[in-house]
Amino acid sequence: MSIVAVAILISFHLKAEASPLEKRIALPFGLVFWCLAIACLAAGLNNYIKTVSRYSRRQALVQSGTGTQLVSFFGQWVD
Repeated sequence: MSIVAVAILISFHLKAEASPLEKRIALPFGLVFWCLAIACLAAGLNNYIKTVSRYSRRQALVQSGTGTQLVSFFGQWVD
């Protein structure tokens, strides 16, 4: 996502040359993607730290919650 953010900031245009409107919206789009990249990184780091701390306390790692239930529900229809 950070690569997409940089690509949008550097060269966001639909034709050969960027229009003034495309130049104006490149910065907000780039910042949105950059924030999403940082949020994904933070969520992954949080999940990693939680998992490692539970392993160190020898607690069972059970995947549960609404996200897991949705994935398992839709996964049964894919097979």
